[in-house]
Amino acid sequence: ERARSTIIGCVHKLRRKSLVGIKVEEEA
Repeated sequence: ERARSTIIGCVHKLRRKSLVGIKVEEEA
């Protein structure tokens, strides 16, 4: 379970990063 939660955390971080990148690209 610990590995699973770690993977989920990594996915959330990547999603947040990609979402922020998309927002920045739209503003530019």
